[in-house]
Amino acid sequence: MWGRGAIDDKGSLVCLFEAFESLLAEGFTPARSIWFASGFDEEVGGRQGAKKIAEELRARGITFAWVLDEGGIVGQGIVPYVERPVASIAISEKGYLSLELTTHAQGGHASMPPRETAIGILAAAIDRLEKNPLPARLTPPLQTALDVLAREMPLGPRLVLSNLWLTSPLFLRGASERAETNAMVRTTTAPTIVQGGIKDNVLPSTARAVVNFRILPGESIATVMGYVQKTIADDRVVVTKLERSLSEPAPYSSTEHGGYEVLRASLGEFFPDAIIVPGVMNGATDSRHFQGLAADIYRFLPTVLSKSDLPRIHGTDERASVTDLATTVRAYRRIIQRGAAADTH
Repeated sequence: MWGRGAIDDKGSLVCLFEAFESLLAEGFTPARSIWFASGFDEEVGGRQGAKKIAEELRARGITFAWVLDEGGIVGQGIVPYVERPVASIAISEKGYLSLELTTHAQGGHASMPPRETAIGILAAAIDRLEKNPLPARLTPPLQTALDVLAREMPLGPRLVLSNLWLTSPLFLRGASERAETNAMVRTTTAPTIVQGGIKDNVLPSTARAVVNFRILPGESIATVMGYVQKTIADDRVVVTKLERSLSEPAPYSSTEHGGYEVLRASLGEFFPDAIIVPGVMNGATDSRHFQGLAADIYRFLPTVLSKSDLPRIHGTDERASVTDLATTVRAYRRIIQRGAAADTH
């Protein structure tokens, strides 16, 4: 099945509908209530979809044992040195913060520029942020996952990951070199918009940039704001929060009971070779709007993706195999059946 959303995230939506509808057609009656919430604007913050749904649920006084949203997947050939598939159940997700950096300077003719222009001042600020990222560190879910995965690795990497009390600086230095692992160990800094100037021979009086941060659990919007001001260290750069989709990092959900056990047991049926580990979602999901409505929130899509599939998400030739989609439907059915049992807490 080809098309934008085949993996992220219309494929999941269709599989959920099929799972629910097929169970209802068979006469399935849950022992406890199951609510299905489908937003339409997750990619732009979920403010009119999931946020409105969550607000209505709060107004009705409805709470949940646990919540499941999109997130981690069963990765095949993605973790270095590990041949078995790895199922990462995200028990938290990073926070989201976009900051607008604005500089003002005297405009004029480009033939007589000042020593520093608005664009130059802004560029220097961005350069300082990129060259001085927030520090790398290990989160509890990552430590747990590395401990489990180390047992599947050859001697060299196993020794490093099994002794992180000693080797964590070495691991963090290596993880920082690759984009996909760097995002796992720090709050990331990503300049995404730069604007300034309208004519090649005119000095702009204003230059603007937007820098996006994905905040690692254990940090906050306030700590990132403080870091930015300290790192830029230039009063000529005005820093403003963009309120569109601010969110703090999500608290950690339990890996000992409830939803996590439902997911673990269900995955064991359909992906018996998979190593199941906790993780942190790098991107933002609609589940952030449901904080406070459930003690535990999990983010997981029961489907297999390979390393070659990852660039297709939001990219060219996004697609999902019919076989994988059918497995996803069956896995969702079992998650619904197990989660609907009266003794699930």
